[in-house]
Amino acid sequence: LLTALTQMFRLARLGNGEQGNAAWRVAQARLLFLVKTGVITLMGAIAIITTLRADNSQAPSWLIRALPIALLVIVFVGIGVIYARYGQSGWRVTAAAETRAVGDGTPDDHWIGGIIYYNPSDPALFVERRMGMGVTLNFGRPASWLILIAILAVPIGISVFALVTTHHR
Repeated sequence: LLTALTQMFRLARLGNGEQGNAAWRVAQARLLFLVKTGVITLMGAIAIITTLRADNSQAPSWLIRALPIALLVIVFVGIGVIYARYGQSGWRVTAAAETRAVGDGTPDDHWIGGIIYYNPSDPALFVERRMGMGVTLNFGRPASWLILIAILAVPIGISVFALVTTHHR
């Protein structure tokens, strides 16, 4: 999932401040890589601690609670550093370089409530969000609806499968 998110940042259309935007995207990709590595390490450490505790070893149980908290702190500090250094979508880097006007490059009249982007004439499948960090789908493209259905189908399918298989017991 985190690898897919990194690819979405790479595929999203750049805004007006390309220099700052590119630096911001690189920082986001690095943070996602850090999160992915942290989650893998966390899962391995919890598996080792659980295995040791199952063997009646004296592995510290407090680590199971402390490791996820440490990972969350690292993630939130990383997000804070990115916003402090680059600003939203890299506007601070762009403003420091005094290049073009800062913005995401999408027309205002194609945003519904500032959250949903619908522009059938825009070829980009992913565009930067107006608020917050990340990208959103261009719901004017049919492929975005397929992606949304696929994302929703996985948890719904797993839930239905779990209900069907446990109902017969």
